[in-house]
Amino acid sequence: MKAETALATVSLDVLRPERLSAAGVLRADGVVELDLGAGGPVEVDAPLLPNLLADNLYLGPRPLPRVTGVLRCEREALDLLLDEPAQLDALLAVAFGLDLDLDSAAALGELAAASVLHWRLRCAWGTDRSRTCEIVDAGPAGAWRVATLTDELGGGILLAPVTTTEIWRRLSAALPAGADLGDG
Repeated sequence: MKAETALATVSLDVLRPERLSAAGVLRADGVVELDLGAGGPVEVDAPLLPNLLADNLYLGPRPLPRVTGVLRCEREALDLLLDEPAQLDALLAVAFGLDLDLDSAAALGELAAASVLHWRLRCAWGTDRSRTCEIVDAGPAGAWRVATLTDELGGGILLAPVTTTEIWRRLSAALPAGADLGDG
């Protein structure tokens, strides 16, 4: 990869069902070079990055989970939910510490029972600028956006139902634009 012409780093981490990582760069010529493993690096014009990721992550229409609002929990609680679905009752009672309505509890049960593809795209530039798009895709049980809260906000994560359109928008906005890089 041509790191000397990199405007930003790009990383894609698949966290579940098995761990996979891809690293790459956004080059000055507007091309994203991403090493997806098989066959060496792939080059794609930056605006087409969502297409490449959608193909490789099997992104398609999903129902919206039936949840009222967002759910706040610790990352460990999400890991437990996805890795040990038999622990759902204990998780809902203890780890989430939420007074859930029936629809939210049912949606979390569907998430726990589903085959999950959990992934994170992170783009970083400058000394401390970045954007992250983290998704838990449970196929027919819907997709969830994961947002990490800063310590100032009490830490933990937020889980929110997300449409495929919103995922596409977040992927499209992940790379820095000219103003982010100081060009305007």
